[in-house]
Amino acid sequence: MPSIKKLDHRLIISTPLLLRIVTLFLYTKTIIVDRQIQQVLIRFRYLWFITSAEVIPFQEIQRIDYSCESTLNYQTRYRNRNSSHSSSVRVENDVFNVRLVLNKTRERIEVARFSGPGNSSIDDNASREFAHTLQQLTNLPLTEPGLNIPEDGGLFSLLEPDLQKVLELCCMYLVSLDEEFTPDEQNWVDDKFGLGSSERFINEMSGINWKICFSEIHERLRALTPRDQIYAKTQARHLFQKLMEADELKGIEQERLDHLMGFIREAFYQDE
Repeated sequence: MPSIKKLDHRLIISTPLLLRIVTLFLYTKTIIVDRQIQQVLIRFRYLWFITSAEVIPFQEIQRIDYSCESTLNYQTRYRNRNSSHSSSVRVENDVFNVRLVLNKTRERIEVARFSGPGNSSIDDNASREFAHTLQQLTNLPLTEPGLNIPEDGGLFSLLEPDLQKVLELCCMYLVSLDEEFTPDEQNWVDDKFGLGSSERFINEMSGINWKICFSEIHERLRALTPRDQIYAKTQARHLFQKLMEADELKGIEQERLDHLMGFIREAFYQDE
């Protein structure tokens, strides 16, 4: 995670201190986003004394690109130090990138990178907060090329029908946890899925067999296009969190949401 400082009208992003120490300060990179003078200054320093700088006016930047890439590795673990019995453990890591996309060349300039375990929301939240701070400072559009979906999910009716159905089923599960579909949650559902959706949710939830439903969610997840799978892995948590926070978020609800996101990820990695 980069070193980030937020001042009145400036955002300063620097090479992480640990990385600078490990490299004996041979390489440092500092990015200064200045709202007052409407420009981005990128400074490099190599071998302690070789420096370079690049200035990019806001008007030359098309957008802020926020994206996520997931990687899957396997680690061998032994039962104890003296045991020859081992097992392979699957370890997923997410890398969230925030880049500036230039107007003319479409070049993507990395501003910050956040990485961490795939089952953790810490880096997801930190990267998302950073991207929004950068957007507010520059007033540039925040987009996710290839998805064509607003950052906050917008109206789910704009999504592909298969992805929309998966989100509906997941939302039904989440709002049924406390056996109370509150007016605030109903308003959220109507806003995202369309007027009258909350009433449809109530009718459908009354007859749902959740064991069968989760099998259906699993199969629908597996059938999603790669683009929609990326959305489910990287954007759904944020949207489900908003639904849960529409009324008072309870501890058990947060726990079940974490389990649901784990279930979604497992569906995509089953054959790997």
